[in-house]
Amino acid sequence: MRFRAYAKVNLSLEVLGKRSDGYHDLSSVIQTVSLWDEIEFEDDVNLRFSASDPVLNGDDNLVKRAADLVQQLAPTRPGGSLVLHKAIPHAAGLGGGSSDAAATLTFLNDRWALNLSLQQLVEIAARLGSDVPFFLYGGTSLVTGRGEYVYPLPEPESAWYALVKPAVSVSTSDIFGLLSPDDWTDGSVTHEVATRICESATVTLGLNGLQRAVFLRYPEARACFSDVDRAAPGRAFMTGSGPTIGALCGSQTEAQRVTEAAKGAGRWTAVACSVACELA
Repeated sequence: MRFRAYAKVNLSLEVLGKRSDGYHDLSSVIQTVSLWDEIEFEDDVNLRFSASDPVLNGDDNLVKRAADLVQQLAPTRPGGSLVLHKAIPHAAGLGGGSSDAAATLTFLNDRWALNLSLQQLVEIAARLGSDVPFFLYGGTSLVTGRGEYVYPLPEPESAWYALVKPAVSVSTSDIFGLLSPDDWTDGSVTHEVATRICESATVTLGLNGLQRAVFLRYPEARACFSDVDRAAPGRAFMTGSGPTIGALCGSQTEAQRVTEAAKGAGRWTAVACSVACELA
């Protein structure tokens, strides 16, 4: 049997400041989109994991780590074979690894009849990564703290996104290490994006507090942003810690036009629409 793990885009992402534990407080509006990995599961005596991309094999993969944590809570120590089939690019700001982990938590909780509550799953998810709790909800949410506080928002009008990833992979921890207080904001822009979704179901873009550091470290990302912005003026944005650049589009046809205009130089492209929480 197979289950899906959806990608996400950050419609707004503000860094509020650095915490005493070394993490940063964030405020972000996040939306799941119709790009997904698939995870194949078969019952087995032992717990096994492999990935279609050999680079992602190993015990440090978030799918394996999520499965290990769930297994520890099962009284009979059930097993299973998990095979990750990747479609979401790795280290792209699209949340693929975090989504894989959340989908694994949800699936194994059901498959092994553990009856863990959502709050229990959120607590496990927070141990795995900052984006993982969000993916337990899917759809559209305001996310705060270091990612552990998730506030689902009403489903906005459907939206299409052109996605373009330059041929570089970004280390999220490296980018946070490049931040300075000049990159910190008060969260008001993200709050306004969330408010507009609540009041009028309209998708708008805010800002990304990681963008300066990413563009400084990866000129390819800056060039990609310029190309996407040229094709969709005023609607280009960077998602997560990059380097993927998105554009908010009015239709699938427009999103396809934008990706066509911005592709090249080894760039990965995709067209995706928003995905509601009941589907994610």
